[in-house]
Amino acid sequence: MKPAAGAVPACSDKNIGLVAQVGASSYRSGQRPEFRLVIANIGSTPCTRDLDPGLQELVVSGPGGARVWDSNDCFPARKPASQVLAPGKPMVFPVSWAARTSAPGCGANRKEVPPGSYQLTGKLGGLTSGSAPFAITPGPGSPARAYVPQRVGQLPHR
Repeated sequence: MKPAAGAVPACSDKNIGLVAQVGASSYRSGQRPEFRLVIANIGSTPCTRDLDPGLQELVVSGPGGARVWDSNDCFPARKPASQVLAPGKPMVFPVSWAARTSAPGCGANRKEVPPGSYQLTGKLGGLTSGSAPFAITPGPGSPARAYVPQRVGQLPHR
């Protein structure tokens, strides 16, 4: 079906550039890594694309490619959001990560991720970006060890 006269056509996957970016190459334990999902029309004419937050996704993988966190685990709601994308004008969607694990539905016991090397990947529906590496390093005065969960209601010592 052709778009109506004057309507902006849908963006094809080949005209969408998708990049996952990390704000820094490393973060100390306790810091909140800053991520960005960058979506751009790399074609030559304006086009429309559904940028529903449920279709936008950032995924953190740990050693061996194990899935550690997904931006949609705790906020899976869908809300259609078609937008016109102008050529060469990227749209940036920032996310601040608490550096804790997650699972679909967000009901699992979320744990602080231990120091190590991680990869960030972005998704938009069926499109997947390349990976962006980053590291979590031990915080000042803390040993490099895995997180030990605390009882509910108990505040961590500073």
